[in-house]
Amino acid sequence: MVRMAERLAENFIPEARNESEPAYSRYKASLASSQGRRITLVETDSGLIEVESDKQFLDAFKDANMDAVHHLNATNPVTRGLWCLIIIAFVILVLVQCYSQIKLYISEPVATNIEAEYPSKISFPTVAICNNNQFRLTYLTGGRIMNRRSKSISGSLLSTGHDIESVFDTVLRKSWDMDAVKFLRSAAHWKSRMILGCTWPNGTSCKLSDFKAVWTTTGLCWAINSDPHNPYEVTGSGEGHGLRLLLNVESYERVDACTKHFRTKSLPGLKILIYNQTDVPDSSMNGVNVPSGYSMDIPFKMQHRSKLPGVHCIEENDEQIEASTDFNNPENVRTCTLRRYMTEVENSCHCTLRRAYTSNSTNDLKMAACNVDQYFGCAQEAMKRVREEGTASTCLPPCKSIDYTAWQDMNRLPQNLMPALIEEQEEDDEDDVEQEELDENVSFSTVSGGETFSCEDSAYLDEKQVMRIKRDAHRAYEMQARHQEDIFLRSRRLIARLRNAITSIERQKWGWHSDTFNGVADRLSNLTCFSNFSERHRDVINILESRPITSEEKKANQMFFLLDENGFKRNATKYMSIGDLKSRYGDKVDDVAEEIAIILRIMEKLWHVFMPDSYLKSISGDFSRMDRIIELMDQYELNKLQRRAWAEKMQSRQMKHFFEDDFYESYYQPLIKDLDTTLVKQIDEVESDWPKVEYYLQRGSAGKTGAIMFFGDGKKENRQKFEKLIIEMHECASGKLRKEAGKMLHSFKKSYRELQAAYGKLFKEELPDYLENFQFGNKFVGDNFAMVNIFLHRMNLEVWSQDRTYGFWSLACDIGGALGLFLGASLLTIIEIVYLCIQYGLCGKRARNMKCIPMDKLTRQVKKVATCSCCKKEEKPREPIYKKKSQSYQRRYTAEDEEQAEKFRSRTSSEDSKMRKNIWAQMNDPSANSTLTPSEIKHFLDQVQRHSQPPSYHDDQHPGMFHSMFY
Repeated sequence: MVRMAERLAENFIPEARNESEPAYSRYKASLASSQGRRITLVETDSGLIEVESDKQFLDAFKDANMDAVHHLNATNPVTRGLWCLIIIAFVILVLVQCYSQIKLYISEPVATNIEAEYPSKISFPTVAICNNNQFRLTYLTGGRIMNRRSKSISGSLLSTGHDIESVFDTVLRKSWDMDAVKFLRSAAHWKSRMILGCTWPNGTSCKLSDFKAVWTTTGLCWAINSDPHNPYEVTGSGEGHGLRLLLNVESYERVDACTKHFRTKSLPGLKILIYNQTDVPDSSMNGVNVPSGYSMDIPFKMQHRSKLPGVHCIEENDEQIEASTDFNNPENVRTCTLRRYMTEVENSCHCTLRRAYTSNSTNDLKMAACNVDQYFGCAQEAMKRVREEGTASTCLPPCKSIDYTAWQDMNRLPQNLMPALIEEQEEDDEDDVEQEELDENVSFSTVSGGETFSCEDSAYLDEKQVMRIKRDAHRAYEMQARHQEDIFLRSRRLIARLRNAITSIERQKWGWHSDTFNGVADRLSNLTCFSNFSERHRDVINILESRPITSEEKKANQMFFLLDENGFKRNATKYMSIGDLKSRYGDKVDDVAEEIAIILRIMEKLWHVFMPDSYLKSISGDFSRMDRIIELMDQYELNKLQRRAWAEKMQSRQMKHFFEDDFYESYYQPLIKDLDTTLVKQIDEVESDWPKVEYYLQRGSAGKTGAIMFFGDGKKENRQKFEKLIIEMHECASGKLRKEAGKMLHSFKKSYRELQAAYGKLFKEELPDYLENFQFGNKFVGDNFAMVNIFLHRMNLEVWSQDRTYGFWSLACDIGGALGLFLGASLLTIIEIVYLCIQYGLCGKRARNMKCIPMDKLTRQVKKVATCSCCKKEEKPREPIYKKKSQSYQRRYTAEDEEQAEKFRSRTSSEDSKMRKNIWAQMNDPSANSTLTPSEIKHFLDQVQRHSQPPSYHDDQHPGMFHSMFY
């Protein structure tokens, strides 16, 4: 604006004017007058004079009395630069500090105050018991589902697969149209079976009616002390003031089969939920885990929390508190999470599960209830999506809540939980074992399986509970054996293995019945050398069979013949005893005796090998019990016999040791004697002695010995006949007969070992292990029972409250402190700087117009004109510098300095002021009414251009005078 005004002024100034004249130079000096103002005079054709005033940015800081700013106008550049760097550095520090404080303020830090209260009574929380197993096997596979007639299926079901043989797919097809809530409640664990004992902290017994059903997204739970208007109160802490529970986990009801929807994915045990009566749990996964087989102490502490409303919680108003009893009310903060699950199910599956969480009937709901097929085929996936996405962003918890922090102390269960077995009942015969009815509606059986003992004073369970548990376990174990893949497949394969072993024995004709048995002689008759052996050598056999017992004298004669044939012919009765022979022939007698013994032994062994009468033609024994075992096995496979009844029959007195005792002695021993003792071992012994016989044959003594021993003389033809017989028998026995005997022995042993192994696996391991479940001893107790004691750890309450630690006034104080520390300023100083910047920007930089000495008035020789005006207010008397607020100014300037400066300013401007007063007085002089001459007008205009600024009048006694509004 200043440059534009100067260009306009140059255009309107006459060309004949000499800018080097003193008057015009003095006019140019007036453009940059004192006090930082710059005044520009512009003469236009319309007679307007535009005046523009300019204020620098630094003037705002000076006028606000900010420390050290005046050094920026120092004449020394080093001083200006040094102070500029210092001020910039301090400004950066202020900005950094302000940024950190503002960031801290935005983060909304809070302080948590903890107060401890020690009341005389404390409300006990709600305790909910949730079983990790959601479905009971006996209900799914029981008659109520399997015998149910469902509606006709149009199309395909959402929940079933392609495995039509699976019993659990059959369950879904049978119950697909049932109400899902009804199905889930019936399939869940009943409180009468799961909760066996309950004692309040004061020692009184709980009732089953005290437990109420609580639905969560993970199944049905049973809660006690759930009334928010009348909660149970405790007067003490510790183990003696706890809620004691005896629980049956019912591990035998677990579904471990390969099914998508019913298989239990968690470990056997329970979840204990501890929460306030006004809260609504959405899942049991956040509870305290209680495994089976332990006595669990669960101490807890209470914390009343009061959080600040924000992104993490919501403060309940009166409407929301009143709506806490209505599940479907949108204002109910505590059921928001569950409603989120229900909304997702309704949007995805077009059915509702709200009936599980509200007392309203199905008719009151706008949407139909989900059936079993919709629940397993759609609703579960919908709830899984919500669980994975989370509900923290849409459902904030209330800011005021009561939290319970619990921990565990594990101990072993007491030994006398179940009555101890004194004497086990043993059946005399398997016919005495009867099946029990497994229908749930049938009364308890009176058969206990043995005599038990328990102390009445310390008994945990009564007789009725024990009988109920045994019956339920029996039913569940039976269903497991039939429908659980690992048990069912293992049993079926063991049965198939035993059946294959029996079939293999019968196929090889080693059976225990006449139609399935072939003796060793019949098997060896296929060999040419063995068949009809007795007929081909009948004469020799007759001689051998009719050979009398040899006396001592005859033995001596036979040996004398072998020692000295010529001497024997001369006198056959010369030696009457073997001793006489030794006295004559010495050691030769022993050699002959050894040869005779070897020949006799070889012939005896070969004789037994080739004689059919040496082998069994049939097996004699009572194998009716083996047939009964096979019959029981068939009955079980046809579902005509329960697994427990089958196992108990096999463990009866007559069946338990049949295979090891009677069957072994009647079947295995006779056959192994024929194959091993009579055949294989005999041949092996012959082979061991045969080298000596072969030696005797080579030297010719074997035939001579055989002839004299078996035929009674030593004729040549008898010698040849004997040698031929013994060689033929040896060749057959050591060749084909030995090979065939080895095969038969190996085949029989292998078949029997397979039969023995299959029988032992099924009847010595599988079924006895199954029966151990019904012993109800330590193993059963460890797998199914748990004890819980829930108590307050200390008789005190922790009250947690949150307060804001950094508010707006803390932020303002910190920012003001940073400004005062680094810049010596306050917030008020900053406000003043902003104000001055705005003021200078809106009034100092804007060009303003005023009508002053119109040219047309002057040309018409009219002296009196209108008074000048502008937007500036009347200038107030200037305040001395030493009276400014800044103490630094007061130290540097005093009143005397101010008076000297004022005298200097008045002295320098007095001449110019007198000139201006004279010019402007002529214009306003009422007596000057005469018309000016042209030369006078020109002279007057020159003076006006040189002294265009009106004078400042402070004397009110002169009429027609006015105060200047320009600075």
